[in-house]
Amino acid sequence: IANQVFAGLHLQSQPGSFHAYLYLPEPWRREEFASACLQSGIRVVTAATFAVGRDPVPHAVRLSLTAVRDRNQLARHLTTLRTIIDAGPHGRRLLL
Repeated sequence: IANQVFAGLHLQSQPGSFHAYLYLPEPWRREEFASACLQSGIRVVTAATFAVGRDPVPHAVRLSLTAVRDRNQLARHLTTLRTIIDAGPHGRRLLL
């Protein structure tokens, strides 16, 4: 489901994994995106939460693919995230 919804974007995961990293396209920044998602009722965690050491942290969020009741709810939430991404940081205000 995630691969279909985020087609054309950089999504990193392992087969059978319960999580995926979604690398955000420009001009999104991870904290700004996480805030926009929360305003839409969806909590994502930024890659900075999982950073170790002093290497640069990508503008990405970690998605939990199992924190939903069923596949339909997962598809709806991921589609909402894609809509937020496509609207961009300035266009997201139109979605609220």
